[in-house]
Amino acid sequence: MVAKSMTQRIWLWLLVTGVLLLLLTEVFPWGHAVDMWFAQLLYDDATGRFVLLHKGWVEKYLHNLPQNVLRIVPVYMLIQVVYGGYLKWKTGLNAVQHEVWRRWIGLLIGAVATVVVVNVIKSQTNVACPWDLKPFGGEWTYVDLFTARPWAPQVIKCWPAGHGAAGFSIIAVAFVMGWPPTIWRKNLVVGDDRIPTWLGAKAFVWYALFLSTALGAVRILQGGHFLSHHLWALWWVLVVLMILVELGVIKKRWLND
Repeated sequence: MVAKSMTQRIWLWLLVTGVLLLLLTEVFPWGHAVDMWFAQLLYDDATGRFVLLHKGWVEKYLHNLPQNVLRIVPVYMLIQVVYGGYLKWKTGLNAVQHEVWRRWIGLLIGAVATVVVVNVIKSQTNVACPWDLKPFGGEWTYVDLFTARPWAPQVIKCWPAGHGAAGFSIIAVAFVMGWPPTIWRKNLVVGDDRIPTWLGAKAFVWYALFLSTALGAVRILQGGHFLSHHLWALWWVLVVLMILVELGVIKKRWLND
């Protein structure tokens, strides 16, 4: 009952915030006005450039490198899942080992699904980035999410923010009670699956917020996203994770343990 109450509260929060975001950023002009105002602060009309250039060391070290490092994380999760499956087939798993293995499976699927779904949505919505728009040296006039794209059939992938979603994806750890112990620890028994606070669920919420803010800030400073694109990234990541909860991939009780 407690776990059910938790999921209901999260869904209610997502419903309310989703409606507010939609109204503010896509229906009424106020949210977009804030986006444009903030982007203008970062754009130099005299030089026709944003604070960070979309080339050179910025692209290499602040954009590509963090993205490539992040790809290591799901690989490590996959190793845990595959080795857990091997142990289950070879020697069997006790109750604690099986629980840890299931958490790794839920974590892997959650972390990958959030990024994949956001990137699929990006490819379908075809929303322009700031650097594509005339006020920032681009060639197009801004249109909202529900208006025909003047740049079609060209596809511009900018809503929601992919880098924001990549950073937010590690919030999936919070949905599986924190970072699970390694599956190859021998003789895992009750109590061995406890984890330190810095690897706990609440800690990973803060890690996700920090990482996404850092990754998103680079893209915003380059003119690659509006601020609202990152808020939408968080919303979509949470929606995907909650769908996995409803499907049973992520156990409801993990949200409250």
